Amino acid sequence: MSVLTATGTPRRELTFWRLLAINFFKFGGDGVHWTPLNTIILQVLAVAVGGSTAQGTLIVSKASSAGAVFAVVVPIVVGYLSDKTATPFGRRRPWMAVGTIINLFGLGLLAGAGSAPALIAAYLVVQISNNGAFAAYSAVIPDIVPLRQNGQASGLLNAMQQLGTVVGLFALTILLSPDHFGSTHGGAVAGLWVVGIFTAGSLLVALAAIPEEPIQRIRSAMQRRLPTRIVIAGVAFAVALMALECVLLAPASFWWFVIAALGVGAATVAIVAAVKIQEVVSVLAPLRDRDFFWVLTTRFFNTFGIWSIAPYIAYFFRDVVHRKDYGFDSSLWLLAVIGGGVIPAVAGGYLSDRLGGRRKLFVYISSGLQAAVSAVLLFTLVTDLTIVYLLGVLFGLGFGAYQAVDWALACDVLPDRDNAAAKDMALFHVSFTLPQVFGPALAGQLLYHLNQSPGGNFGYRVVFATAAIWFVLSLVFVRQIKGVR
Repeated sequence: MSVLTATGTPRRELTFWRLLAINFFKFGGDGVHWTPLNTIILQVLAVAVGGSTAQGTLIVSKASSAGAVFAVVVPIVVGYLSDKTATPFGRRRPWMAVGTIINLFGLGLLAGAGSAPALIAAYLVVQISNNGAFAAYSAVIPDIVPLRQNGQASGLLNAMQQLGTVVGLFALTILLSPDHFGSTHGGAVAGLWVVGIFTAGSLLVALAAIPEEPIQRIRSAMQRRLPTRIVIAGVAFAVALMALECVLLAPASFWWFVIAALGVGAATVAIVAAVKIQEVVSVLAPLRDRDFFWVLTTRFFNTFGIWSIAPYIAYFFRDVVHRKDYGFDSSLWLLAVIGGGVIPAVAGGYLSDRLGGRRKLFVYISSGLQAAVSAVLLFTLVTDLTIVYLLGVLFGLGFGAYQAVDWALACDVLPDRDNAAAKDMALFHVSFTLPQVFGPALAGQLLYHLNQSPGGNFGYRVVFATAAIWFVLSLVFVRQIKGVR
């Protein structure tokens, strides 16, 4: 990759329509793409290849957590490389384009998967490619949006994500309805077609709207050999990563423990070697910034709460509410969540700007509402559809309030906005993806084992209890951010 020369071009205020077009990739490549895929399509496909809800729970747990490992690593690597990329098309757009093309290929593999291993492998392709594209895309707003427009851009970004989610879920609700495909493999495949079409279309709109200029290259005078320490750290990290994937995907056995021990040893070697590598220190340096660290921590626990519930809400409708068309009903519930979140998402960013950059108030509201809904589900295991949908609206109010200021919080406290936005925003992205490793893995195992013994859907009670704890921790930690009101 080529090294960049800063252009020094001042950020000009962008029109609403330009911002809207730039954020359109968030609409299709994130909103239409991920919520339907991660909460309904994957679940229906898992039951189709696994044969039961119990097996489907294990498949979803393994796929979600194993895929999220790459969602943690890929943004950091691609974010760093994106900052260093120099092409006639800019430094972000090439990564977005290539990542999305591979993403579409992965969706095709998902549609054709006929076994659990094939389904998980296809899902990993989707995770790697989509996160690569969005690692570069996440730096577009810090690159080109003036500081005074952060709140507007953040609110619009998340409104587009939620609007995309509504469109994706609405299409999926129609496809999975009893009058069409139902909660079947065919309905899920039709949903993948919708996801692919919107992802490709939104990319084209965003690429045309992003005002990137050609980046000047600075050619290195000589080829440099990689230092031994970097080679050791890289190999050890790769071994640790492969070991983690095996631990997440393989059943417990003697060799499972051997691989786990090997992974721990490799991770230790990688850490010891990496602490002396300047590039690694540079990547992790933003974590020493107090406010940026607490923004990441707040986002981590809020996301942990969501991802303890979201992957299994479809199975809640099947096991607890006893709905045959569980995919259809969970689509409606998620639409209720998004419906409750649209107004806070749109208005929250604007209001936070008008209130002098007050962002933390919206996090308090968000975490409080989400914890309350989790507590109600914990203590009652509601089976009345009307009440379940009303709880979805309340959960959505909290979700939207947080999403409205989420991006703005990070942009307000970026340690090096001008020179390392993609790298720093990649860490911000990791605070969203890392909980997706642990949340589904933990919740899936709890559901699988506790729903069998002691039974009585006890696993759902424990999962909702843990989700409430994570939301409360998010509320507590946001108070530590001192540079934002």
